[in-house]
Amino acid sequence: MNTHDLVAFVAVVETGSIVAASARLNLTQPGVTRRIQNLEEMLGAQLLDRLSKPLKPTAAGIEAYEQGRRLLRMLDDLKSGVASDGVVRGEFRLGLTPYLSEAGLAGPLDAVRAEFPALAVRVVAGLSPHQVDAVSRNELDAAAICIPDGAVPPADLAADDLGAQPVIFVVARDIKLPKSADLE
Repeated sequence: MNTHDLVAFVAVVETGSIVAASARLNLTQPGVTRRIQNLEEMLGAQLLDRLSKPLKPTAAGIEAYEQGRRLLRMLDDLKSGVASDGVVRGEFRLGLTPYLSEAGLAGPLDAVRAEFPALAVRVVAGLSPHQVDAVSRNELDAAAICIPDGAVPPADLAADDLGAQPVIFVVARDIKLPKSADLE
């Protein structure tokens, strides 16, 4: 398999068009199209619904995209792991819930960037269930999530409890709430 074909396919799925993928990859549009065709021939399946705008992957394309992203990530990890200079490089994808403030993370993220200047840190915000799914699909390397007390993350993921955080409800004074409120 030619990894350049896979990179082109992933770019098309992520951007939704051959034009945007060609700009991202610094390739001509016919070059991107040919790479997609090569991959489809090699896999024996049509990967894109060419009638949809923006381009959408077919069922086979969704599977190829998910596994292709994992494969490309593993190849990046391999390159970083065998680099003889000892420099940590590549991309670290961190998922966060909207409840974790940017101010609270500025210090730790700055420390990571200072210690590993060749490592690109990409922060992706989203709700906890989506972040867990993204880690499971290898779209994120790690995520800081909020889960109800007593709930556990999926068994196939490594997790550390960072502690409990109380939830505070703020409402207008004219709304009559009992002294103790819960989510129900």
